[in-house]
Formats: sequence, structure tokens, C-alpha cells
Amino acid sequence: YNFWTRWINKHYQDSVFKSADRLLFTSTEAIDLATKFYSRVVREKSIWLPHIFNQALYGNQAYLGNEKIILRYIGNFYGNRQPDNLLKALQGLPPEYRSQLRIEFIGSSTQSLQEMIRVSKLDHIVFIHAPVSYIQSLELMRSADILLIIDVLAEKSPFLPSKLIDYIGANKPIFGVTPPGTSQKLIEKMGFLVANPSNISEIANKLIYMIEKFSKDKLKNIPSSVRDRYSVSTVGAQMKIILKNV
Repeated sequence: YNFWTRWINKHYQDSVFKSADRLLFTSTEAIDLATKFYSRVVREKSIWLPHIFNQALYGNQAYLGNEKIILRYIGNFYGNRQPDNLLKALQGLPPEYRSQLRIEFIGSSTQSLQEMIRVSKLDHIVFIHAPVSYIQSLELMRSADILLIIDVLAEKSPFLPSKLIDYIGANKPIFGVTPPGTSQKLIEKMGFLVANPSNISEIANKLIYMIEKFSKDKLKNIPSSVRDRYSVSTVGAQMKIILKNV
């Protein structure tokens, strides 16, 4: 990735932005970022259309509970999106809290991540599993106790991962290890906890808080107002209006 590839990408982006009738983005922050240096015309045809979940795809199997508190992250790690500081936070937890947890990463892994888990002596509570199909991933979301979002280290993030909306469909508590930005706002709007990925002690303290809340059966599910906003029927109706008005 160099000067020439940046120039070519910018050329194609300019062409798309100019010729498109509507530009759809998954967050208002993404609109601000992408259209920052473009004309008012480009800004005016930019529309927020969020990711969706389809409740019919999740199945009806009852949740029977787990022996330990299962925190699951569904997705791949790559580049700066790594769980290093989460693992360091787990190392710092008092044994009585750490023993209550089972952390599962579902997705592609690296030798260095596996080695980090082993060296950190967390291989009895942190487990890596191979990637699964989309439908299987939804089943794993439903059978978890808490779902994990792990984002890159950044001052601010405009990104809204589609898996966060899939998590909303699973209707399970969410813990976000994510910087200030789009995901942080949505997770906190639902009443759940967020820790900055650069702050190891904050991650550890909020893990302890979650464990204590979970043991007292005080962790909430997703508010219905949020679930309705991201359902396929709501967003589909919005898409219908967009298409009619093009």
C-alpha cells in the first residue's frame, strides 16, 4: 500500500461518490469520516442504513445455562485488532473471579496468539476454536452468557461491526473492549459495559463487575427498542423508502 495505490483508490472512490444516486453507510460517524473532504452534494446523498439481524435465523433452542460464565468473541483477529490487553486483564484478575470464566474466541487464529495464551498461563480458561458458518455463529451467540466486542486501539472509532448487530439479535449481554465511538455509544445505550482497549485495569475492573452482576442474576438482555431498530423488518422498510425515492 503506497502513494500509487492510495491515488488509485481515491480516484475510484471519487468516481463512485459522484455517480451514485445514494451512498449508504452503517453509521453517522462513518458518513462524517468518508464525506469530510467532499462537496455538500455528496453529503446530502449519504444515508445511514444500519446492519440488520434476522430473528428467524437464530433457531428456537432453549438456553439451559453453562457451568462457567462463557464469554464468546465471534470473528477473526487481524492487524491491530488483537485481544492482548484483554488477556493481560485476565491475568490480573483475582483467582476467585478468573475461575468463574471461560473465554472462547471463534475464528481464525495465529501461532503468536496461541503462544501468548500459553505463556500467560490462561490456557485453562481461554480457548480458540476454528471458524464456523454464519448460522453456526448465531447458535454460538445464543448459547453464550456474555458476548465480546474487541476493537483496535484508537482514540476514536467510527466503525460499527456487523457482528455487534448479530449480537443484538442473539439478545445476550455484551461487553465491549472498544474505544470511544460508534460501538461504544450503542453498547452503552443498551445498558452494558465498555472498556477502552488501551486500559488494562479498566478492562479487569469491568470484568469483575460483570461477574458479580451475573452471579446475582442482574445482567440485562437487549432493550426491545434497540432490537426493533436493527431488525430486518425495520431496516427493510427503510431500504424500501430509499429505493422509492431514488
